[in-house]
Amino acid sequence: MIDTKINSPKLSVIVAIYKVENYLQKCVESILGQEFADFELILVDDGSPDNCGEICDKYAQKDSRIVVIHKENGGLSDARNVGLEAAKGDYVGFVDSDDYICSNMYQRLIEVAEETAADLVICDNYRVYEDNGKIEVQNWLGESKEYNNYDIMREILYDNIGSQAWNKLYKNDLFKDVRYPVGRTYCQDLATTYYYFEKCHKVKYIAEPLYFYLVRNTSASFNYKDPNKKFHIFLGFTERYEFSVVKYPCFSHVCLKLAIECGVGCFYNAFKINDENICKSVADFFKTNIKKIGKSKKLTVTKKIYAFLILSSPRFYVIIQSLANKMRYSKVEL
Repeated sequence: MIDTKINSPKLSVIVAIYKVENYLQKCVESILGQEFADFELILVDDGSPDNCGEICDKYAQKDSRIVVIHKENGGLSDARNVGLEAAKGDYVGFVDSDDYICSNMYQRLIEVAEETAADLVICDNYRVYEDNGKIEVQNWLGESKEYNNYDIMREILYDNIGSQAWNKLYKNDLFKDVRYPVGRTYCQDLATTYYYFEKCHKVKYIAEPLYFYLVRNTSASFNYKDPNKKFHIFLGFTERYEFSVVKYPCFSHVCLKLAIECGVGCFYNAFKINDENICKSVADFFKTNIKKIGKSKKLTVTKKIYAFLILSSPRFYVIIQSLANKMRYSKVEL
């Protein structure tokens, strides 16, 4: 066994694990191979029915920095929350269990955090497409830059920077009193990350890709047409809008735009499968904000018309949207 046991490590890396036995080894090896060694690796087996639990236990026998937690299946949010409760590090990082990271990722992020006294550090990432092996660099904010609270809140609330947990290094105390939403199957980060940003006095973004995000055809994040995923995205945007109205009213007009644009597509998908609960939730939000929708300078005329039709004649809206989709697809084929 590699005995590098540290009572109070500088970093806690949390990996929530469920049904990824074909990807887990590469993920764990990339973390154990970090140039930065002062960390604990918290592997949370979220009741995975495959061999993930055994794989975790075997790694724990080899390296004392690894902490394995076996629990009943409760979803990604619950698994992350359990990991956060166990985290002892000054900093926290997350790695998705089917992804992997550069060997210098945490060395670089911690260097930047300590040099700049940043509460949170963000890096770029690679997108690795499983079906064809193609790799793309995903640049989030252009050139490296330091942000104060106001500026970084604008970026996150305007959706200019992704909410995902995995390309960020957090000070541990950012998680005090804030946890991931248990029971929400999709887009947990969208509903949570802006709360962590709100606590930051300083955020540093570095335009360096240090994380490999695997794009899988079967992954939850890939299936964007899933009505439930659309709805959870919509919920995230409506919650961000309501948050902005209270805390950052100068950004609320853009937050409303994002919520309405998402809600229009969400309603369409739900109506097609007769999901009355989702349709009602979207319509209720539109009804509550109908005056603001009409006055919005950010929404297009088309989106405003769709919103009004959803409230007055939902079936007619779906017909119009279907025709618009067919026209758009036919242009793509041409």
